[in-house]
Amino acid sequence: MNGDQEAPSQALGAELGSLSLEFTRLSQLTGNAKYFDAVQRITDQFEKHQNETRYPGLFPVWVNPLEENFGADHTFTFGGMSDSLYEYFPKQYMLLGGLVNQYKGLYEKAIEAAKAHLFFRPLHPENQDMLISGTVGTFGLQPDGQHLACFAGGMVAIGAKIFNRTDELKVARKLVDGCIWTYDSMPTGIMPESFSLVPCQDPEDCTWSTERWHQEVLHQNANAEDIDPTDVIKDDHLPIGYTKISDRRFLLRFVRFHCYSIHSL
Repeated sequence: MNGDQEAPSQALGAELGSLSLEFTRLSQLTGNAKYFDAVQRITDQFEKHQNETRYPGLFPVWVNPLEENFGADHTFTFGGMSDSLYEYFPKQYMLLGGLVNQYKGLYEKAIEAAKAHLFFRPLHPENQDMLISGTVGTFGLQPDGQHLACFAGGMVAIGAKIFNRTDELKVARKLVDGCIWTYDSMPTGIMPESFSLVPCQDPEDCTWSTERWHQEVLHQNANAEDIDPTDVIKDDHLPIGYTKISDRRFLLRFVRFHCYSIHSL
């Protein structure tokens, strides 16, 4: 059916940003530039509006492609509905042989914002120095982890190598350690879809405190003033350090851990 095409008024960031690799490779294989041209136009829009969001450098979960509005939504994450958008920046740079610095710029702005706003060190019973990629919204950091965000450690490792940001290899290692712990801490050895932890306000001062853990457990539960936190922990089957498990499922999807890059850390 022929006719004019019109962008939707609402779309996920990952919907728009997760075609660049496939379409670029299609142009490389077929010699037809129309596929690359299509995704390049989308990339140009991301670059144009990257600094117009509530957290400049990061893109919200929802955007308005029709009106080119990237500032209405105030939820930002490396997790579901956003993950592959960011993952493709360094990969597209490599696929193009490092000849298009646009993707380097997109990645570097995003990772600087992520380090400042998304990544947090959680309270850990053995005081392990690790990082979790959380969510930021209208009221700042929400210490909510997702198994879909576990690609971030590998992405940061790749970026550290190809963009000569070698100091960020430590960040990558801590992100990987965070995901390893959240898997290992589950009775099944499988991380849930989403969960909450206790963020350390100062990453250099993150000594385990059972009292603080219990306080955060109560904070996550409405009308919990007269409830014993140990009862909540028992009833909700919370592993030590967790304040809430909002989605206990594990949906079997292709989770990009970039294991090959972890060996270089």
